[in-house]
Amino acid sequence: MSAPVQGTNDSCTLSKAAMISKGYFKDPYVRRFVSAIVTRSPIINRGYFIRAYSLQALVTHLLKNAFYLDEKGVEMPIQQIVSLGAGFDTMYFRLRDSGAAEKLLKYVEVDTEVVIKKKKAIIEKYQLLEPKQKVMDFLMTDMNDTKGMFEKLLPKANPRHGTLVICEVSLVYLPVLISDRILRIFSEVYNRSLCLLYEQTNTRDPFGKFMMKHFQKLDCPLGSPAEYNTLDSVLNRMTGRFARIMSADLNHITVQILPPSELERISKIELFDEFEELVQLNSHYAMTLMTTKDITIHNVFPPVKDMKCQCCCSKKLLVSKHMPKVTTSRKLDHRLQLFKTLLCHDWNQPSTLFLVGGFGTEFTPSGKPNENHPHCRLKYLADMDITDTGIDAFKCVRNFLWERLHAVMEVCDDSIIVFGGRLGPAKALNDLIRITVVGNGLHVGDIKHFDASYWRGLSCHPCPRFRHASAVFEKNYGSVKEFCMLVDGGKDKSQSFKDAFVYNHVLTSWSEVSFMGKKLPPRHSHSICYWNDLSLLLSGGVFNNSETDINNKLYHLNFSTTELCSVEVLASGLPPQFGHTSHVYTDSDEKGEKTDWLLLVGGVVPVSPFSLIQIFNLNTKQMFRQVRVHDCLMINHSSHVLGHRLFVVGGGGNLFSFGTYFNKHIKIYSIQEIKKMSLKGDQKKKDGEKTQSERGSWDSTVVGNDCQTTDLLNLELADHLRVPGTPRSFSERANMKNAAARLQVGRNTIQEKARQVGAGKEALNKAGRPMQGGSLSPSTREVTPTPNNSRKNSFAGGSTASSVRTDKFVVEKKVKAKKHRHKKTASKSKSARSNCSGTSGSGFSSQGLSSDNVPSSRDISPNKSLLDLDQLTKSLTKLDSDQSRDNSEDDKGSNSPKSKSSKQKKHKNKKHTSETSSD
Repeated sequence: MSAPVQGTNDSCTLSKAAMISKGYFKDPYVRRFVSAIVTRSPIINRGYFIRAYSLQALVTHLLKNAFYLDEKGVEMPIQQIVSLGAGFDTMYFRLRDSGAAEKLLKYVEVDTEVVIKKKKAIIEKYQLLEPKQKVMDFLMTDMNDTKGMFEKLLPKANPRHGTLVICEVSLVYLPVLISDRILRIFSEVYNRSLCLLYEQTNTRDPFGKFMMKHFQKLDCPLGSPAEYNTLDSVLNRMTGRFARIMSADLNHITVQILPPSELERISKIELFDEFEELVQLNSHYAMTLMTTKDITIHNVFPPVKDMKCQCCCSKKLLVSKHMPKVTTSRKLDHRLQLFKTLLCHDWNQPSTLFLVGGFGTEFTPSGKPNENHPHCRLKYLADMDITDTGIDAFKCVRNFLWERLHAVMEVCDDSIIVFGGRLGPAKALNDLIRITVVGNGLHVGDIKHFDASYWRGLSCHPCPRFRHASAVFEKNYGSVKEFCMLVDGGKDKSQSFKDAFVYNHVLTSWSEVSFMGKKLPPRHSHSICYWNDLSLLLSGGVFNNSETDINNKLYHLNFSTTELCSVEVLASGLPPQFGHTSHVYTDSDEKGEKTDWLLLVGGVVPVSPFSLIQIFNLNTKQMFRQVRVHDCLMINHSSHVLGHRLFVVGGGGNLFSFGTYFNKHIKIYSIQEIKKMSLKGDQKKKDGEKTQSERGSWDSTVVGNDCQTTDLLNLELADHLRVPGTPRSFSERANMKNAAARLQVGRNTIQEKARQVGAGKEALNKAGRPMQGGSLSPSTREVTPTPNNSRKNSFAGGSTASSVRTDKFVVEKKVKAKKHRHKKTASKSKSARSNCSGTSGSGFSSQGLSSDNVPSSRDISPNKSLLDLDQLTKSLTKLDSDQSRDNSEDDKGSNSPKSKSSKQKKHKNKKHTSETSSD
């Protein structure tokens, strides 16, 4: 292992110690392995808490509920644990203190010599282990040396015992071939084993790419997460080696394992306001459990909470398989590297946008970044004129009043209204700023600031809050129209709100809204947009101050007066999301009929790592489109609809310990193009098939351990066993294509042979010559009756009449030749693989194992194959296409003397077979 990879152990231990010192998790041992306690941000503490809590909960659960049958048929529990790349992990000490390790015979930690020597010295210094204990053991090795590692591991960990293998972000730093080889050998040598992996996943979206670049900068690039970059590919990583593979990201783990009381407890430890970033982080780390066929688990995991409408697989969600076309504006928008900013447009001039506050890069008047304040809360009000290509003009006015996050901003008549927000997670605001805009462009005529002291004289006013939603609607008083601004929900440092208020900017007064009909729970991070007349639409949000209770319904708010509003559920079953923006878009078809569409832009959907642009048909009340966005991270963003275009401004966040991410440019999407995009959901599923979302995240795939994808017939059977929606791993795709092509050629040949047999039968019937042995079958070789054939049949002692004989002798001879070729090809490929793989197949003499006893992933075992090899060989004798396949195999090795000699033997066999068949 390289020094940067070993350095990840130190940084990880420091982060765990910082999290434990805050009171998130109980572990008195980590403090011994660090020289000092550092301070980490709340999102890092949350991430390491979920990691530590879920790993210990799963390991404890498996030690209690995983069993195997011994030689006498008695159920035995897991008796040993092997921790690969353990570093300074303290799992054994915690299991020992809790009593979960009382049945363990061995706990072996595998790591480099440098790390283990340091750990042993600390353990001896603080006497963390008893002098005569024999359970905990250490193995100093380099995991890149697979042969050497297993030679040392086998004497320490008995393969006959039930074994739990823990890989906590350790195999990811190895090359993919080596990490796959390690898992494969565990599945073959330790055939009573479970492998629990905690690794990165979903590395193709903006968050994943940003994460991969971070590890590349640290000079420890990730191997397997780059190759197996989705949960589906992770599920297929060891398919055929392990009997059962289950995988879920940490968003599902949080729902499954963490009780609500524990989530409520940690929410009170320190102030936290990075909910979108935490969901993104959890969707890029996953737990994977792989078990061999001899392992039985009682009560695998707690039932999965119904999150409803799992993204990209549900029938109700129609996800486009294409990316939306996007125009990237690069003119004057270099100043928009920000997020959590406020955006609104001028009602009289929709192409004029106003921006207030946010967090990002501060620029000097000359347009250069301010080196003294590279990232800070922004203190300017900006005015932008947007066109089809981006920003045409950019003006800004600085004022300390704009320094706020998670506020709301709307345009009422000729005034810009800004309300609420926060200066920090503990400093919520309820002041109101009214800016009068004079003429075209940003000409501020008057700025009025109504702080908290002003509202004290009013009987009704909202309390300080942030993450609330707002919308503006028109109220007619006779011939007079007034703009009213709704402020709904929100939260402060300790609670969420369920109230709503309407602000009258003419009277500078508030009125509280009374809701009728469907009750709305306390909510924040939701979105409200104007529909028509006095109707508003509320979507998404976090309900009941719970991070796992995410709204998946669309509510219709209909105001009869400014103080009375009826609430009804317009649609349910939408994706659970929050932190998004929403707009109502209206267009007309060829007949002139208008259709209202609801655009749900960005935010986070816990069941999908990608940002989404969703289009909901308000006329039919059904989801019309979902489009994944690959070019930007749509969290903490702002958006605006102008004509048929969607503008996305800003966006990004603090992405764990990887750094701060900004969307660098304005993104412009064509709504019409998104509506016309083809759908994955249009493909009809077969009856009885279930998608991954309908099955649940953990019950993902159950494939037999004996599945061989290199066999033609077994490939077809494996397709029935394989769970729909889970593609094969990358290493299997080439074999899949070749095998499928050969299978199709074989089917075509059989059909052609059947057609020829039918034609020959009709010809014989017309000629008045009966066929010997009844009708011809596809396995019967057809011989055209000729005088020569008649004489040969007569000379051989058969009937003097022209007939067609069933060449049973020929088929048996071809079967023997086919078996011989299969055996020879398997031995060649096996020797070639042993030469290429280096350390994967040898080094097991300590347990009586040789390199020949460790089969390759593509060797076919007659005892374990799904179909008998004889049956496969007999079926293949029906196909004349075998000749072309054999020739192609011979051509690959025609340079070697062995291949030439084997080719000559094949030619002799074929010549002898043709002579025999003509007898």
